Amino acid sequence: MKNLLKNHWLVFLSAFVIGLIIFLPNITSIIKTGDKFSGIYPMFNDDESYYLAITKEVYEGSYNSGNTFIKEYKNSPALQPLYFETIPAFEAKLFGISVPEAFVLNDLILPLLGVILLYIILFSITESRLISNIFSFSFYFIFLGVFNRPISPQLGFVFLLVGVFLIWKTISKSYELEKFLILNSLLGFVFGLLVYVYPFYWTTLIVLYGVSSLLVIFKERQYLYWVKGYFVFSLVSLLIHLPYILNVLKIFKDPSLFEASVRNGLVLTHWPGAFFNTAFILFCFPIVYLLTSHFSNKRHLIFSYALIISGVVLNWQNIITGQVLQFSSHYYLITIFFIFLIISIVLKNLLSSLFNQENLSYKKWLAIAMSATLLLVIIYKQKNDIVIPFKNIVYPPDITELQRISPALDWLNKNTETESVVYGLGGKYDVYVPIYTNNNVYLSWYTGMSLIPDNELENRWVIQHFWDDIDPEFVNESHRSIWINKFQDTYANKEVRRKIFEKLTGNKYPENVLLENKYVDTVLEKSAQYKKAGFEKSLKTYEVNYVILDTKDDRYKNLADKFKKYSFLLPMVEKNGFIVYKVE
Repeated sequence: MKNLLKNHWLVFLSAFVIGLIIFLPNITSIIKTGDKFSGIYPMFNDDESYYLAITKEVYEGSYNSGNTFIKEYKNSPALQPLYFETIPAFEAKLFGISVPEAFVLNDLILPLLGVILLYIILFSITESRLISNIFSFSFYFIFLGVFNRPISPQLGFVFLLVGVFLIWKTISKSYELEKFLILNSLLGFVFGLLVYVYPFYWTTLIVLYGVSSLLVIFKERQYLYWVKGYFVFSLVSLLIHLPYILNVLKIFKDPSLFEASVRNGLVLTHWPGAFFNTAFILFCFPIVYLLTSHFSNKRHLIFSYALIISGVVLNWQNIITGQVLQFSSHYYLITIFFIFLIISIVLKNLLSSLFNQENLSYKKWLAIAMSATLLLVIIYKQKNDIVIPFKNIVYPPDITELQRISPALDWLNKNTETESVVYGLGGKYDVYVPIYTNNNVYLSWYTGMSLIPDNELENRWVIQHFWDDIDPEFVNESHRSIWINKFQDTYANKEVRRKIFEKLTGNKYPENVLLENKYVDTVLEKSAQYKKAGFEKSLKTYEVNYVILDTKDDRYKNLADKFKKYSFLLPMVEKNGFIVYKVE
């Protein structure tokens, strides 16, 4: 242990620094709030509220919840089972803390662990502490604003790193059969776990393992050896996948599966996209090719080409399959990760040739220049992700106003039945109710990420905005709060295609329509129907137990007087300008 710390102390220091930078905005934000802090923690990243809510669901024992937010869909099949969220949920129970507190703690622990794991991968490949320290720290540093996002990538990427490490160990040399099979079983286990996160994690592992192992087979012709490895890998991963497979069989029977898949980012097209990702990874090909004869370790060369090929396959698989499973931004982090691995390998072999007193030929100089250029472009592209966490430390967001909702949420926890449904007017009830209470909401932005028909999403959205003026402009601006990514991703894909055609042909093409009028008209018609039916009848279209009104929200400040006329709304309590009504 002493030798480990003595030889590798720098990675522990750099890992702690990365973790601290991501962790500190939580502390400075709470300090800024002072005595007014009452347990509502800051959120710094997209979808953090979603991950908090689904982890809270698991914390309460619902591992197979079909919808964290909507009571009627709790028992429906889960589009994405919540087994992976058991890790932070268990952590919260182990330390006797709340789920939000566990997430704050993970802002320190998980990036720290990630840097160390990346260092282990790099050191295993390059056997250079200098290269491993520089690239493990640099990678996490340029993605500081990304790795404060819980679950994915904060936790999921840790398991991906373990998987990539096992892939490298598996293909790095020939082993005795027993050790080879153990490595494959471990890899199968990690792959099996990653299926429970998001497709871009498990697809990365399966593609990289497939490509790298096939390149080794092509070179060394050890067919039976690898067949045995594939068999063990498949068997172990299948056992881990079994609950997932059973769930998939259920969701295939659900009539809203296709609608839900489209809302979650499925785009049906054979046209390539992700051009930045693909251009970056393809730029590595000439770098590796220029130095092919200088690779002292041929497995380094195989792995480098495998990373390039895998990067292209992951970003452009839809050319063959016709299905974009996840929008390209999800594969961006993985693409840059591959590039860091490739350049680390290149640098290792360049340094080895220098130590062997080889001259720096023009090919080497060109490879160095290209590598440096690529890294500088990536760093420049990531400048905002580097700066934002430091801004959040020095100028933390003011969460004082958020604390105002805490007494009302406490009242709901103490005075309502578990799984009661809350209809909120004002504030961000769809965000905070599922996280800080045992209740559900009438509608959440994330409702559409589960198996629920588009028709019901439209209905709930219209009823949720019963007191707002719904016009075509409002519907267009709110399209993602109704249909999530149903239109956004397809529109973005078509727009990229249009701009490319304009560049190639010099012609101008009309801009694609984001939201067709027929969808807007449908929502407007529903709005008219529900307003004609009246608030009580509209509200009771779906299960609801409580209404919570923020009287300090300018949009709804006059509703308290109006609600006095409704016999079906029984005022229960008023806390800091929030009135809670029981729906009779």
